[in-house]
Amino acid sequence: MNTQDPHPHRLILRGIAPLLACLKHHPKALREVIATAAFAPNLAEHDATFAELGVKTRIVGAMELAQTAEGPCSDVCALTMRPEPGLARISDFAEWRESRESIVIADGITHPADLAAIARLSHQTLFLGREGPKVFPSETLWGALFVAPYLEAGCCNLVAEEEGRVVGYILGACADRPLALAFAKRLLWALPRLLLGRFGPPLPHLRYLLRLLRYPGPKAPKDRYPAHLHIAVDPEAQGHGVGKALLAAFLKCLREKGVPGVQLATTRANRAARGLYRAMGFRVYAKRASPFWAPYLGRPLIHEVWVRDLG
Repeated sequence: MNTQDPHPHRLILRGIAPLLACLKHHPKALREVIATAAFAPNLAEHDATFAELGVKTRIVGAMELAQTAEGPCSDVCALTMRPEPGLARISDFAEWRESRESIVIADGITHPADLAAIARLSHQTLFLGREGPKVFPSETLWGALFVAPYLEAGCCNLVAEEEGRVVGYILGACADRPLALAFAKRLLWALPRLLLGRFGPPLPHLRYLLRLLRYPGPKAPKDRYPAHLHIAVDPEAQGHGVGKALLAAFLKCLREKGVPGVQLATTRANRAARGLYRAMGFRVYAKRASPFWAPYLGRPLIHEVWVRDLG
């Protein structure tokens, strides 16, 4: 990707798969589609959609296509641009992985399907990166309490998509108070339903929530590191730069908002994630042994808070 692009939120999608994924999930981000004459008939079924969205289409030769794509591109490529505020958009990020051309980083998450997909992935990785059905059985309740508040009151939320499937996300907050209020509202809605058994057996859910209150992890000073994040990548998509791309886009978003620093929580057992955080400029600020996971693992874990200055 050309980082000197005069349009800082432009992203080049090379190939039909990422184009169709963008058309399906973030159509308002599309600005232009460029194709060779030989490939143009394959786009005919989308002509009416392009016209309705105001997407410009051009038929060019192979050389001009490669120049527009700023690199090898066979048959078709597309250009995206930030749309009107409040709409989902495709964001650029600094390191575009050639081996994962169909990975798209999207922010301004507004589609209900995105909420469901993030909740599913978050729930599947809640137990130290893997599934924990005995820890917190209800995916629906997990999404309502631990995903929806970020989409309501957080900032710089991001998803990574591959051919329309969410394979990673970052949920972020620039300040704690709006997020806490959104969580409290959701909790007041959920508790009566939880006690009535609407989300399955109440006991494991209540146990998890009470342990969250009883055993909070270490924190860094909020005046220096007011933002925080939660990140997860589908195990099948790990090792391909998805987490790095998400973090790069997230940190860029925080800088644009003037946030001075960010913190995140993890455990010493999460070796792969700790390596990523270190590579992205984070450092351990504080750590302590916590019994939070002891009932599920049979032993306490070292909980850590990592920080990064953005000034």
